Amino acid sequence: MLRRDVQAVIESPDRRLHVAFQIIEWTSGLISHAPRIIDRDSGTILIDLWDSDWDAELCWLGNGCVRLDLQRIDRNEWCALVLDPQTQTYVLIDEGMDKTGRPRHRSGI
Repeated sequence: MLRRDVQAVIESPDRRLHVAFQIIEWTSGLISHAPRIIDRDSGTILIDLWDSDWDAELCWLGNGCVRLDLQRIDRNEWCALVLDPQTQTYVLIDEGMDKTGRPRHRSGI
């Protein structure tokens, strides 16, 4: 690992969630963006993938939920989850397949 930084900080449209991405450069040109999602009102950490090899893309959904598309930076493993901050629960989707459609072993997040 070459470097770690927290560079990207995003707030949800309703300002309820605070998302900080830990940027990790594993090798030259191989970079991950690991998220930490915090409920601003309570300070509760809802999702914390810092210090991991998960790379994430984030999408705000119209109902206050957030979708994370996750991929292991050095493996062909991926999944997506939808986090509902109201209930502090998430649903794991697209789990169990790699991007080629082949079954893979389950990975905890």
